[in-house]
Amino acid sequence: MAKKTVHLIANSHIDPVWLWNKESGIDELLNTSRTMCDLLDEFLDFRFTAAEAYRYWLIEKIDKKLFERIRKHVKNERWEIVGGWWLQPDCNTPTYEGLYNQIKTGYDYLIEKFGFFPEVGYNVDSFGHSAILPELLNKFSQKYYVFMRPSNLEFPFPNNIFVWNGVNKGKVTALRITGGGYGLAHTPHLTEVVPQLISELPDGEDNAALFYGTGDHGGGPTVQMIDYIRKNKNSIHNVELKFSSLIDFFKSLNGEHLKVHEGELQYHAIGCYSVKRDIKVKGRMAEECLTQLTEADDYFEDEKNALLINGWRTAAFAQFHDILGGTSIKSAYENELNALGGVISGAKDILNNNLRIKTAEFPPMPYQRIAIDNKSALDFSDYIEFEPWLPWNTINEHQWVIGNKIIDLRDNKDVAYQSIKSEQINENATSTKRILFKSKLKKNDMAIFSLVNEPCTELYNDFTAKNGRIEHKNGNAVDLNCDTIILSGYSVPISEFHCIDDETDNWSHDIDHYPEYDGQEKIKWDNTSLLENGPLRASLHRKGILKNTAVQEKWSVYEDGQYIELKLKIDWHDERSLLKYTIPIKLLDYRLDGIAGGTLTRENDKKERPFHYFTVLNDNFAIISPDIFAFDAGDDRIRLTLLRNPVLTHHQPNNFDERYAVYSDSGEHTFTIRFTSVTDPQYLSNIAKTMLRPLIFAETTIGMKRK
Repeated sequence: MAKKTVHLIANSHIDPVWLWNKESGIDELLNTSRTMCDLLDEFLDFRFTAAEAYRYWLIEKIDKKLFERIRKHVKNERWEIVGGWWLQPDCNTPTYEGLYNQIKTGYDYLIEKFGFFPEVGYNVDSFGHSAILPELLNKFSQKYYVFMRPSNLEFPFPNNIFVWNGVNKGKVTALRITGGGYGLAHTPHLTEVVPQLISELPDGEDNAALFYGTGDHGGGPTVQMIDYIRKNKNSIHNVELKFSSLIDFFKSLNGEHLKVHEGELQYHAIGCYSVKRDIKVKGRMAEECLTQLTEADDYFEDEKNALLINGWRTAAFAQFHDILGGTSIKSAYENELNALGGVISGAKDILNNNLRIKTAEFPPMPYQRIAIDNKSALDFSDYIEFEPWLPWNTINEHQWVIGNKIIDLRDNKDVAYQSIKSEQINENATSTKRILFKSKLKKNDMAIFSLVNEPCTELYNDFTAKNGRIEHKNGNAVDLNCDTIILSGYSVPISEFHCIDDETDNWSHDIDHYPEYDGQEKIKWDNTSLLENGPLRASLHRKGILKNTAVQEKWSVYEDGQYIELKLKIDWHDERSLLKYTIPIKLLDYRLDGIAGGTLTRENDKKERPFHYFTVLNDNFAIISPDIFAFDAGDDRIRLTLLRNPVLTHHQPNNFDERYAVYSDSGEHTFTIRFTSVTDPQYLSNIAKTMLRPLIFAETTIGMKRK
């Protein structure tokens, strides 16, 4: 039997925040890095491995002498940089652009400061891994990947070294860490776990990797560990223990007979898909705003470029798995929500000001104009809501404006529109009216509309609305009496709200699904009313109470028939509970789910999975929402996970003092969900993304005369 080699990977896993704040994480990162440099100076055969570009960027800013010590050891191949992403992110929730820039942000920094980017991808602490990751790794010439979660119990696969094929032809050689995880801190355990590690090697492979060093809050290997390894490197028969690096381990593999896994690496900690919704919503919004900003004209080029660099660093930090995964202490979120808010505000300021530079150069016209800019790499074809500032004429009983004409100056044709309720609440205000109309804009296209004080053609209303039911002649309808929606003749039951007791911890460890609804608590509806009545949109409103939670629904049917829309407002106050939105519908065995950058076929096996923008069910029914992050589906229902409300950072089997408990998601939440019979994945993805990449509006009165 060939002699086996165990590559000993010295590391110190450092969460920048988790059960501590950001400042504490910075101190530990600095202290650990100094200690590792001291050990490298003292023990010339010792090697150390560390990931995340963020740590090197931070060290360079704070302690330039330490940074130069690290650069020297990197040059001498004693300090190994792996991963190279800004941080180890949550690998389920971010957008494709968000994950791409997570890597690119680290890539740009390491190329500038070290002249290379590592071949080894490294997310040892993330809670599951999207099937898009191999493609993204390959885009940056990374062909190896190291992870630890899910474990073999959660993701049964015969080997811990294998080939991972993702979607879109992405392919990497993957290592799942076993034998004590990424932080084997007790030296005698090094030799105790080696026989098991060797027994797990795939056929034809003679090299294994074993991680050692204290982790989570820094520390790393100790002098005692190094001495123990040096004394015991040949103490196990036919095995050599070797100070090594991950790149040496991967390059030593034969690789000819490795088994292949197709798709995603799930599941681990299913609660992290949905918990701490506010950071997930804000993070996704920031990623989409930054994506929009890349398409902006260069009127503010320096300001834009600076915001993109710092904005993506901020967004990438917020993707950290214990932040975006919803498992950090409350104070960590206050800092990140503020930072993301600044990114969103800054990006929107540049986008808005860009458009106003253009409108300032418009030639005079005798009518007020609205300019609409589609700052996105996606074509826009949807409804628009906007509030021009002017005293509109009276509104007739059908709730659309008469006596004012809107003209699309691209073709000089009248635009069909409808007056709807303004955001301001005062009923008698005459100068603020909100209008609804549909438009199409190519990517990075601008449209200009004029508001002309002339009678417009009155539109025929094809809606029928009465007694809790709205229907359009196109075949779409909402019936709150029968709890049914109809899409192009296809009938779907309206979802039911199910509040389920959830005693799991913050992560929902050791389960792959949540309990079924026990049928005890049902929502009590009252006050159903007609909110809008055509000609472009008709809407119903109702509100209800479920246990301690208030729910409001606005159901809308549109005249073009492409979807039915539900806007939810939920004031959530049920602690240690789970709110599922369940559609009782017969499903096929499989469905097509959106993931970042693509699609993935999944079984309808009732297991909780990440929800990324859309899912296609039964080949004639799809659900779109940028506001939902997890769901499960079986043969007789789909359950959208709206909210979870565990105690922040409660980790079983630990207990907690209820008097200090902070519940993760209490408070008001809003959702937009669209139901459609269109099942083209590109259409569904574009609709969801354009919901988070809003059009930019500006008004101008250049050339108008004052009377």
